[in-house]
Amino acid sequence: ILFIIYIVNCLINIYWVMQFKAYKKLMEIKAQEALIANESKSIFLANMSHEIRTPMNAILGMSELVLRQTIPNQAREHVYGIKSASKNLLSIINDILDFSKIESGKLEIVESEYRPSTLINDAVNICIARMGTSEVEFIVECDPDIPCVLYGDSLRIRQIIINLMTNAIKFTKSGKITVAIELGKSRNKQIQLKFTVADTGIGIVQKNLERLFEP
Repeated sequence: ILFIIYIVNCLINIYWVMQFKAYKKLMEIKAQEALIANESKSIFLANMSHEIRTPMNAILGMSELVLRQTIPNQAREHVYGIKSASKNLLSIINDILDFSKIESGKLEIVESEYRPSTLINDAVNICIARMGTSEVEFIVECDPDIPCVLYGDSLRIRQIIINLMTNAIKFTKSGKITVAIELGKSRNKQIQLKFTVADTGIGIVQKNLERLFEP
């Protein structure tokens, strides 16, 4: 009887070892499939981003050429709207491309000279276009002491400002939205800009403030 029990226990152990090996093999196959699918998604995102950016840049270029010509004011407003919307879409496309770069570990901060006034003007125009016929007052307060030219990653700055302002627009049904750009501390030729977006919308529940900067 003891021998039979021993044999049964051995068979049970062999069975579970085989089951574990089979499960481990299945998990390895699934992990490999997931890795291949993720790589394919990253390649697709990167390729599509580049394919879409080409015609979008063409639209922006043609809009700029039209705006340089003498055209009726109403037509100029429409063309400027096309240009602003195209810039907005191009920014979204850049976000998609950035996600593919993040997954491949290639996200970089690209610094160059930029004009803060142009950056702010473009961001505000994109957001005002989103407001449509809304009666919400949109106020921009810009520190006159901010230098005309700065050095940094203007694309990242623009993305952040637009995100903050569009959130304010989305949740503000009446009253006003105020965007303030102030000159902060300066040290070792470095300039600190402070951006503040305030609105009369519904705001954020107190208990959710701690989660504000979480994914």
